[in-house]
Order: sequence, then structure tokens, then C-alpha cells
Amino acid sequence: MTSPEFFSATAYRAKVRSPFEYVAAAMRALNADTDGDRPVLDVIGRMGQPLFGRITPDGYPDRADVWLSSGTMVARFNFASALAMNRLKGTRINADSLLAGVDQANRNMVAEKLTRLTVSGEVASSTRQVLDKVLQTGSAAGPAASTPNVSVGYDARAQAPPVQPVTYVSELITLLIGSPEFQKR
Repeated sequence: MTSPEFFSATAYRAKVRSPFEYVAAAMRALNADTDGDRPVLDVIGRMGQPLFGRITPDGYPDRADVWLSSGTMVARFNFASALAMNRLKGTRINADSLLAGVDQANRNMVAEKLTRLTVSGEVASSTRQVLDKVLQTGSAAGPAASTPNVSVGYDARAQAPPVQPVTYVSELITLLIGSPEFQKR
């Protein structure tokens, strides 16, 4: 613990979360309510770490190259999106309770709160640019992809709250959970 290598800049947050750690950390950060049933286990398996599925007794490797192929990254982003949009059966996040005390009409305050909940430390400038794009246009894909009724969930005149978080909130959650800063431990 006292060696210089332990505290070196190259060692700090250099490990990538395994699929199990990634799913658990995402659910913990977002205070998800889950039954931990088959859909969650299937997601972890699609990321390359089926529970109790290691054929050899040596355990899963602890190296980034095992967990970060293009296919597993797609699975991670799909999970982040499904979690953010409450589309994972048996698992729900409550965006309103996550954002308690935050003026949800103020996108910058919402982004700041979600960033504090999900990422420890600062986000890279490249991550910040993508988040800013969502804050400015309502969508990471740009203005053409944004939904015309983005604020319906927070409109005081709305009759009923939406089932899923407002589009820009779920996009922010997806991007933060999928960010390189969240992938590392």
C-alpha cells in the first residue's frame, strides 16, 4: 500500500468493471429497485460474464481486454439505455426521487446531480461535450432526433406522470452509465 506504484496516476481507476460489477454499480448509483431475476442475469451474460458460467475453476479474468470488445460494449450501452428508460423487466429507477430537490426544468442542474450520482471525480472533456449536446438539443443525436414533447413529464399541466423518465434525463443517465469514467473502478 505504501509503494509509489499503488498511488501512481497510471494505476488510478485503471481497472475496468466486470459485467457483474458494472450492472451492480449502475443499479446502486441509480438506487434501482430490482428483483434481480432472469432479465438482469441475462444482461450480465450478454456482456460476457454469465453467473456461475465460468467453465474453468480459475474464475473470470480481471483484465479490460476481456470485457471491452465491441460486442460487449454494445451490450453495456443497451443495458444502460434499458435501465435509464425502465425497460428492464423487474427493475425500475425513479428519476423523480433521484432528482429530488433539483429544479428539473434546469437541465444543467439535472446533469450536475446525475453526474454526481454516477461518476466519482471529474468527467473527461469528451464526455462533457456529449452531455452538453444533450443539454442543448435534447438528444445526443441532435435536434432531428429529439422528441417534440420532451418536457411533458415535468409540465405542471400534465394529467399523469410518464412511465419512463423524460427523454433528456434518460439520455443523460444512459450516457453517464456508458461513459468511460463509469466503466472504470
